[in-house]
Amino acid sequence: MFEFANVHRLPRGGVDPIVSIYDALRIVIFSMAAPPCDQIIALTLDAESRGRNILIVNNTPDPNALLGIVDMISNSAAGDPHVHGLILASVRPGGGVSYDDLDRWDQADDICAAVGIDLIEWFVLGASIGCPRELCGADARWAA
Repeated sequence: MFEFANVHRLPRGGVDPIVSIYDALRIVIFSMAAPPCDQIIALTLDAESRGRNILIVNNTPDPNALLGIVDMISNSAAGDPHVHGLILASVRPGGGVSYDDLDRWDQADDICAAVGIDLIEWFVLGASIGCPRELCGADARWAA
């Protein structure tokens, strides 16, 4: 009997590890509002890179809202043995990555590192998809 490959299945929370940029991007795109609106999506990961929680914050036209959300997540996850990683996405319909996002990446990474959380990736989805981590020259932080 023929079986379909699981290539297009979303990783299941608490079960399947999120080990690539493609796994994470599929979850982010699945979580986006339709039609797209200004929003921030945050996904926490456990020690095995499995999704633990997803937070979606709508009506975030100010790009600096990301830092407030990272700060809130970091404060609430500090000391939580189940939160080891964070994946972020900023949805900016019609927009994209800006030069200021390089500083936002550094600040978000510092906030996370201060409480022992790895900032794995930050996507900016707009007219195109960008990753400020790459623009900063930071190495990929994926398990695979």
